[in-house]
Amino acid sequence: MRSVSPILAIDLKDLTVIGLFDFLEWNEAHIVATIRRRLGWTKPSYWNITWQADCKVHWLKKFLYK
Repeated sequence: MRSVSPILAIDLKDLTVIGLFDFLEWNEAHIVATIRRRLGWTKPSYWNITWQADCKVHWLKKFLYK
């Protein structure tokens, strides 16, 4: 279990954060294969990785921090 960030700790003193992936296995290859198989999704050809491949905010970030 992780503690909350210092900013949140001010208002949420009694809160304990439990991360989902502390309890579930993260298998990216299996997840991506399942999404491709069930939804027919493919990553854009101009992108090297699947992570954030179709996120519009990521494009803005790339533009702003050239």
